[in-house]
Amino acid sequence: MVLSDARALRVVLSLTGVKEGLRGHVVVEMSDLDNEPLVKLVGGELIETVVAHDVIGRLMIQCALQPGLAQIQEIMLIGLVLNPGSFQFL
Repeated sequence: MVLSDARALRVVLSLTGVKEGLRGHVVVEMSDLDNEPLVKLVGGELIETVVAHDVIGRLMIQCALQPGLAQIQEIMLIGLVLNPGSFQFL
């Protein structure tokens, strides 16, 4: 198990052990896709996992297939870096 995934698993274990119970939604970034089921097993239905390199790979493939998508993502990322307050999150 990758060290960062082990740390994420420990945090999820800590959150599930809270006396008042866990309320809300928790997103956990994983480094290795093979560790994802373990974190979901421990965290239950409140845990959502994201495998960063998997998401990046899928975005790169989509950008290769649809060149217009790459331009839109570039505009969004440049806007987010230059003016972080310009985007409103729900």
